[in-house]
Amino acid sequence: MSGYESLNIAEIQKNRKDNNKQPFPHQKEAFEALSRTLPTPIKDYRGTLLVLPTGGGKTFTSVNWICKNIISQGIKVLWLAQSSYLIDQAFDAFKEEIHNVIGRYEINLRVVSSSTSHSNSGSISLTDDILICTTQTAIQAYSSEQLDGMGNKAKTPFRKFIENCKETELFIVIDEAHHTPAYGCRNLLLSIRDEIKKLYVLGLTATPMHTDKRISGWLKNIYDKWICYEADKGNLQAQKVLAVPEYIEKETSEEFEVDDSLFDRLMNKHKDLPENIIENLARNNRRNDFIISDYINNKEKYGKTLIFADRWFQCEYIIEKLKAKNIRANAVYSVYTGQDEIYKGGSGRRNDAMNRQTMQDFKNGEYDVIVNVKMLTEGVDVPDVKTVMITRQTTSSILLTQMIGRALRGEKAGGGIDKDYANIVFFHDTWKRLLPWANIDGGLDDIKPPKSGRNPMELISIQLIKLAVADIEYKGFENAAFLPFIPVGFFNCKYTVAVNDETAEELISFEENIIAYEFNKENYDNLINYILAQNLTQYAAENISENEIFGKAAELANKFFDIEKDNFDSALMDNITKIIRHIAQNNIKPEFFDFHERDVYDMDKLAKELLNTPPLDTDIILTNKFRDAGLHWELFYKTFDNFMDAYYKAQKRILAAIRGNDKKNESHSNNIIDLSDDLTDEIKRQVFARDNFTCLCCGKVQRKGVPLNADHIRPIAMGGNNAISNLQTLCKQCNTLKGVNEVDYRVNMSPLRKPKSELKKYDFVNSDYVENSIARIVNVFYHCKAVRVINYHQRRNGQFYSTWEIVLYSGNNPEWLKLYENELLEYINTKLKFEHVTKIAIRN
Repeated sequence: MSGYESLNIAEIQKNRKDNNKQPFPHQKEAFEALSRTLPTPIKDYRGTLLVLPTGGGKTFTSVNWICKNIISQGIKVLWLAQSSYLIDQAFDAFKEEIHNVIGRYEINLRVVSSSTSHSNSGSISLTDDILICTTQTAIQAYSSEQLDGMGNKAKTPFRKFIENCKETELFIVIDEAHHTPAYGCRNLLLSIRDEIKKLYVLGLTATPMHTDKRISGWLKNIYDKWICYEADKGNLQAQKVLAVPEYIEKETSEEFEVDDSLFDRLMNKHKDLPENIIENLARNNRRNDFIISDYINNKEKYGKTLIFADRWFQCEYIIEKLKAKNIRANAVYSVYTGQDEIYKGGSGRRNDAMNRQTMQDFKNGEYDVIVNVKMLTEGVDVPDVKTVMITRQTTSSILLTQMIGRALRGEKAGGGIDKDYANIVFFHDTWKRLLPWANIDGGLDDIKPPKSGRNPMELISIQLIKLAVADIEYKGFENAAFLPFIPVGFFNCKYTVAVNDETAEELISFEENIIAYEFNKENYDNLINYILAQNLTQYAAENISENEIFGKAAELANKFFDIEKDNFDSALMDNITKIIRHIAQNNIKPEFFDFHERDVYDMDKLAKELLNTPPLDTDIILTNKFRDAGLHWELFYKTFDNFMDAYYKAQKRILAAIRGNDKKNESHSNNIIDLSDDLTDEIKRQVFARDNFTCLCCGKVQRKGVPLNADHIRPIAMGGNNAISNLQTLCKQCNTLKGVNEVDYRVNMSPLRKPKSELKKYDFVNSDYVENSIARIVNVFYHCKAVRVINYHQRRNGQFYSTWEIVLYSGNNPEWLKLYENELLEYINTKLKFEHVTKIAIRN
């Protein structure tokens, strides 16, 4: 794309066909609210937020209104966005809506970033009417000082552009405005506010609220009129303007090594995967075949599909395979290296005209699938896309959001008849080190802003797996137990980093959790208190050099830590760097979160408790603990084999200590429990503890008014006994229903060979939650603990509001329960009084 265009308004209006985009009711309401809050001419300072959910048309709404009400008044516009992708989107939107300008003959439109496909900041002119710029470039251009040929200080063209508005007016737009409190962005806006008295600032966001009062304070300082208009996502989904996203994760089973240079690039330089690795992923045809087969196996569900690939040859490979299966497929792509457009011969040739025609044909229904390379803003808008397939992970949350947004248009927005949901399919690989992939966190419009970062639980698992699967002895720790490597808590660091390469730039907001152990928590506290008393302004800039901040981190590491011991996980320097960035940009200490459940995951304690338990019982207990969704064992150890390796290693260490100490051995012998014929309170206590004081049938947890029973799986009358292996925890209701039948709710796979002839529905009792009542019905039906999770929402904007989801453990045939789907739905509507539920989805 060109970085500059001079647009002849009369010519555009003359040649434009009568196909103006019609705003939705919520966009018309937004127009009125903007006009009330930001009247022209501009007479003072005002800042306000326009809040529309992803897919709700933030760019169209703001650009259309700005063309009619701001540019038509001769007021200059500065549009700031966090990434190159977003400024391309704004550039195209202004060209599409510029015909709405009245009273102007010519409009000069410039888009600026460090990318070679845009203008550079040195080309900015006072005659520019609309200046679209990445926030990172604007920050640098505003604050930098230059020398002219005579050695005198000279102002940058961007600074001259701002100062030229002192005596007139300026309208600033901040796209993704929840990033405004970031150090560089907020200082830029506050500085411009000091210079220009007639200034409006409009923030565009899907997520204005923030639980951090400091960040909310910065937002309200800049957006003093707060929210001028906010559209509710749930309402737009109910009105079918937006589709409800269904997030689907697919594991490719492909494993990739992560060397130090790649880890450093992603973790410390905060960049995306390098081109050579992206190239290798694109050429991996076993991986491509997995993606192709996933579409073929789900083509009825997926419908009209847009696949985001990485290379032209990957596009061609995928569409040829799809065509071989009689699927109508085509591709849209261009390949760029630096400033030159390079086509690598053969079928790899695609030009703009071909791309536009392909997208028009896709829109007209001539193709089922389009495979593309980063087709985010160019081409024809296709609102009836039902599925987006994202073929690899990325560190860019903004890029991820742009791709997902392609599928979120609902039926009323041209999404097609009955389009009430959209499939968002992610393909994940296995990387042998944990990497900071961008994530959705359950939805695009979460309260927290988009972030990159590592789950602290994932970081714990690195050390625990190392201990479990190999005889590793960390320096400073002899005969290491497992508990020291369960942290006492996490420091939560928030900061923004500027990422820049040849083709794009982006400001990425991070929220990282730094784990602290009992042996280094005090060291971190001392470090943080010391840093708070220092002037760290020089480390606050988002684009600070890696060497500069790492030099400071090394100095502090030597001052406050025992390097040999505290750097056992090789993360110390990385952690200190994050703390420096957080305090420098926010001037407050990172919040500390205690890990109150730490003792629950003491593997040595667990091994001691089970030392005298029969092997079969031990296996059952450990299997249930590992699979328990309310515990983190699986998150820590990843696989059951790792978990069992850790258990046996702990048991081996305990037995060695017992053999070497007669007193301990005697004490151990005295603690052995006699499994006699009597069902003693001690046996009941062990059963309840093993089962986490939870009814294994309905999932009800012991509390006031909810007594638990130690139930015989095989009744005494049928030859059962009081051994722990024959006992399970049930609540009063489930125990009564089970009666004298032999049902083992410790297992997750049905022993039945065919479905029962009826689905019994039991009355809801006062101590039940909704999930307890449904789980009881389903688990009794399958004759085991078949229900893995029940997903439902009681708020209208919840994903599982009208369609509830019952997820079964593998090995339980969902078709059995689907035979009684209508009966179960009637029970939910009438007995449980959830009349808004229209469908039940049942799956493994």
